Amino acid sequence: MAEQKETLWGQMLLAVGRGAGEIRLSDAAVAWLYDRYYPWLDQKSENGDTPLEVWGERGQKFLGRFTAIGQQIAASQPAGDAGPDAAAQAAVVVEDDSDCPYCPKTLIPG
Repeated sequence: MAEQKETLWGQMLLAVGRGAGEIRLSDAAVAWLYDRYYPWLDQKSENGDTPLEVWGERGQKFLGRFTAIGQQIAASQPAGDAGPDAAAQAAVVVEDDSDCPYCPKTLIPG
């Protein structure tokens, strides 16, 4: 299961990058995304299962949300490197816009 988790994390990060387009994510932004979403893969949802357990049926929807995070980063950062603040702000927008029992439970400081 650990290998699958690593693979899915890679897919998630690629989706964010695809959404961000030409905007480079700083190492700190990637670290912020990792801290937020890597543990989320094992987090029980309101439905009692984890994103990792339902990835086969919901993975494309999840990846669409990660692409949307990248798009939000790009929209807020017209050029240069995006830092952790841009990642956090994008996550807030996308998570707030998502009616999802799987969204992370921890609040984003700010």
